[in-house]
Amino acid sequence: MGVQFKINVEIDGYSEDGRFFSLFQNFYDNDGTHLAHLDLAFGVMDTKTRKLTSMPEDSFKILKNGPKSKSFKILKKEDLRRHGKFPENIII
Repeated sequence: MGVQFKINVEIDGYSEDGRFFSLFQNFYDNDGTHLAHLDLAFGVMDTKTRKLTSMPEDSFKILKNGPKSKSFKILKKEDLRRHGKFPENIII
């Protein structure tokens, strides 16, 4: 494809226990024209127990020092439902 672009990542929030997070990603072309915006919410899952778990402390420390958005806040579980989005099962 040969398209070059830049990505700006901002931390919009994280829980105090390091179990869930919110990030913004903005994509720009080489002239600085905004191409796309992603609003990401995610959690860290233990693959054995299939339950939320905390991010490893050394990784969480690095994330805490990253660039924060203007709307940054410490998240509570309820904050991840603020847009009315809930998991939906698929029909198999």
